[in-house]
Amino acid sequence: MRNRKTLAACVAVAIALQGCATQIARNPDARPTLVDPARTDMTAYERDYGECVALANQTDAGQAAGSGATGGAVAGAIVGALIGAVIGHAFNDTAAGARYGAALGGVEAGTAGAAHGYGAARLDQETALRNCLKGRGYNLIR
Repeated sequence: MRNRKTLAACVAVAIALQGCATQIARNPDARPTLVDPARTDMTAYERDYGECVALANQTDAGQAAGSGATGGAVAGAIVGALIGAVIGHAFNDTAAGARYGAALGGVEAGTAGAAHGYGAARLDQETALRNCLKGRGYNLIR
């Protein structure tokens, strides 16, 4: 019963993370790219940047983080329960060891899964943005 509550809490955290969808900002001061304004038609760049941001933001980093957290939490809870059961068996309390192992494993692996999913999606967004701008003829400094 307690393992189900732990797993449910981990899944709830993963679902909450999905609501934190992160996108590349359209704010000109928060750009992940940089061009030389002396060699660039900045009006055209502003327009193209906005269009490329819209394309890059089709990858939802928040959703990827939530999915990674969910998968990590489930896998971590299972592995943690098994390891905890073995350790608990050594102290004549297999069930308690499995509970603690599931809780710790679920939280730890859920957090790691969320971080990995978010990082991979964010990198994908920035790569798509840079490739879009390069495809439109801009020489990017960063």
